[in-house]
Amino acid sequence: MKQEKWWMGNNGEQVRVLAPMVGICTVSYRTMALDAGASAVFTEELVSKRLCECKRVENSGLIQYIHKNDVMLTLKPEQQSKTILQLGTFDVESSIKCVSLIKEVCGIDINLGCGMWFSTKGEMGQALVSNRDKLEKIVKALVKLGKPISAKIRLQQTHEETLEFIQWLYSLGISIISLHGRHHKELYGVDCDWVELEKVVKDCPYDLILNGDICKQEDITKLLSFGKNVRGVMIGRASGIHLGLFNPQGGDYVFDENKTKMRMTDFVQRAIKDGLRFTKIKFVLLQIIRYEKDYPFGSWRRGKTTLKLNQMNQRISSLKTIEQLIDIISLPELKKELVQSQNTNESIEEEKKLK
Repeated sequence: MKQEKWWMGNNGEQVRVLAPMVGICTVSYRTMALDAGASAVFTEELVSKRLCECKRVENSGLIQYIHKNDVMLTLKPEQQSKTILQLGTFDVESSIKCVSLIKEVCGIDINLGCGMWFSTKGEMGQALVSNRDKLEKIVKALVKLGKPISAKIRLQQTHEETLEFIQWLYSLGISIISLHGRHHKELYGVDCDWVELEKVVKDCPYDLILNGDICKQEDITKLLSFGKNVRGVMIGRASGIHLGLFNPQGGDYVFDENKTKMRMTDFVQRAIKDGLRFTKIKFVLLQIIRYEKDYPFGSWRRGKTTLKLNQMNQRISSLKTIEQLIDIISLPELKKELVQSQNTNESIEEEKKLK
């Protein structure tokens, strides 16, 4: 089987990809990133144990994977060559089932970097790193299935341990590794260690995608210059405030209330068409505001939150329904699309009951 090497980009140029972000990387958000120039996009981390139990449903050009009444994953077939599924996993069986079930992606990524309790408690993310025997079985089993298998990792405790871990993963058949510039257990309050990232790149013979605290074009240029084995960068929180980072000519972020509202409106329009629930739409909007409030990231985190951002945050936080959201962004034409979307989803539910 010929593998699609999404990390190579067109003509082998360095890529700019959307990082997997829990609750954020919905189909609508991924589409916005692709339209802005992203080379590839990751889904949010999805737990293999639940995902493998999903039913596949075709809905108005979308492919939905539904667990009970929850749409866990929505994919667009036309985006297959640029979409990577990230799994949070701790066992071979459910991982294999997920890869066998979900066809509309060009690669599978194993999350080995998340240190949040909801991941480590389930023996996933960083917790899986400490269980080499189990991790080896999972990687080898997935590699045999034919799709490119990647891994997103963090810096290990020492320089030598990071290099050894990367070499070990590649020896198992991993196709590409995304390296985040924080160590295990470090959260956003700790700046990414770009000095160590550069050292790893220079001492490592393998291709890497670099990630962490990117917030302007200059940052991307710097990370890409670390070495010829840097295949690209992975952009996370900064995508929420400036999608132009996916385009080398996209410029840098400058706060503009109207542009923020336009970006949020664009997302809401797409989300309603894609059938996202209000709670998910609201969560993404609040995260976009949060990212702007936190900007700039890393060692540049010194700015004060504008009053307008605080007001936007309070207003959206108080919303209870999608209709209220549509009213405050002043797009009455969305109500027609909302009704159509709700009717379509109700028809699908009725069809499922009849089956």
